[in-house]
Amino acid sequence: MAPLVSVEHLSYRYPGSPPEARPDVRHVSFTLEPGEVVLLLGRSGCGKSTVLRALNGLVPHFYGGTFAGRVLVNGKDTRSTRPRDLGRVVGLVFQDPESQAVMTTVEREIAFGLENTGTPVAAIGRLVEESLVALGLSHLRRAPLSTLSGGELQKVALAAVLAMQPQLLLLDEPTSQLDPVSAEELLSALRRLSEDTGTTIVLAEHRVDRCLHLAGRVLFMENGCLVLDTTPTDFASWAAEHHIDFLPPVTRLFAPGTGLPLTVRDARLAMNHAGRRFVLPRLPGAHPVEAPVSVSPKRALPVSSKPDDESLSVGLSGGGRKDAGTRGGAGTRGGAGTRMGASTKGGAGRRAPVPSSCHLLQVNRLAVGYPPDPPLLEDIEIELRSGEIVALLGENGCGKSTLISHFNGLRKPLAGEVLIDGRRVSAMSVAEAARSCAVLGQNPGDYFVRDTLGEELDYSLKLHTEPGPEREHLREAVIADLGLESLLPRNPRDLSGVSARAPRSLCSRARIHRSWSSTSPRAGSTPPPRPDWPPSSPAGRRRVWACWWSLTT
Repeated sequence: MAPLVSVEHLSYRYPGSPPEARPDVRHVSFTLEPGEVVLLLGRSGCGKSTVLRALNGLVPHFYGGTFAGRVLVNGKDTRSTRPRDLGRVVGLVFQDPESQAVMTTVEREIAFGLENTGTPVAAIGRLVEESLVALGLSHLRRAPLSTLSGGELQKVALAAVLAMQPQLLLLDEPTSQLDPVSAEELLSALRRLSEDTGTTIVLAEHRVDRCLHLAGRVLFMENGCLVLDTTPTDFASWAAEHHIDFLPPVTRLFAPGTGLPLTVRDARLAMNHAGRRFVLPRLPGAHPVEAPVSVSPKRALPVSSKPDDESLSVGLSGGGRKDAGTRGGAGTRGGAGTRMGASTKGGAGRRAPVPSSCHLLQVNRLAVGYPPDPPLLEDIEIELRSGEIVALLGENGCGKSTLISHFNGLRKPLAGEVLIDGRRVSAMSVAEAARSCAVLGQNPGDYFVRDTLGEELDYSLKLHTEPGPEREHLREAVIADLGLESLLPRNPRDLSGVSARAPRSLCSRARIHRSWSSTSPRAGSTPPPRPDWPPSSPAGRRRVWACWWSLTT
């Protein structure tokens, strides 16, 4: 039986790359059989996304560039086959789900591809319904895409591809914007899909602990080359010697060695088989852990902060650590309010209370939402001080991105106020507030306004710094710190996914702000409601053209 996919000596260089630069992908060869679940791993920029694009014909037909070698999908050569003709065989979910969105509501978005491939009307309704149910989107079927969170939009993009019933499903970091529960449910659904229908799945991911045990095969890329093609167990043994950071945390505990456990269950069985049970290690100088505290939704959650780094994280705290409380059920519609902030508690290492005048950002009794719907969050109170690092957690759609977008005036609250350095954000323009509070959204690609990374960096510095040696020094520091030297002539939208190096280039803007708020650092803050149709912005038109082109050419 012939393989579903055959890649032979694939090499590719994106347009605009210097002739002397190495290809983005070099001499990659592998085959894929029906029903396989393959995990594609490697560091950012190693060529994972490029390989996925080559499997559905976007490379080279849409991106251009220099292509060598051969890719056969279901017996068709991608060099001579239009992406439209591969549309029912290959489905690709991009790193940035918004770049895949064309229509205005969830139901219409899922039906879009089916309509353009001439699927009968009766079948369209059935396939759309099956996709909605499979990914838990039934309650959002008529929701505008502009009101969805990044995680919800990622599910919609996957549902639209699943509705096409492709033989080959390509997923570029499909869990990057999902909360842990949604990510586990998605990956389990993908495994069932492969087992029940024989769909071949190629999954490019960085969160290895979630998906390594679900794969039947691992491909590892490095500097554009495929350096390993093996089973997950053999990959774990190899990675323990060469790339231990690609192993799940539980696997690292047993590394190096052979037959390493890939899940907590495997580790427990291995320990029990050896006649031992899991015990908490007793480290020198360690203190007994206090008994866990049962916390109800309306009881304060202590937030511990190490005195030396000002990092805040939700969890149990002991003496000598600063605590902050969280009241109410933030993240639920119409729920009780939430209070976040640092305070001191008795014990060694305690510090004097910081006066309220030192608060960098204050949120007072804030209510946010999308009228005429009920408020998404109410009675929110937050106090942030200079130097703190705060993690804002919650399930997809609970309001994290919406809340952050109020910090510098991108959205207007339903009630309450936000203060930066004691000044009301409502009394400042967005441009003025942004000089003190930068917001990096889930889709950093929306920030780009220039054609090369070098021009983008110069534009950002021009907006926020004065000409002179200081600007040049800052430019050189950003390039050196973030490793951007070889990428300056490249189009930032073509870099290894908007969720990898693109945010790094945008960090240059945050370096000169007093506070930096970020939603999922892999894609963009919830955008303002867009016009129904057609999109009026150049970025919106580019997204429509890319999706339409792949279906009609």
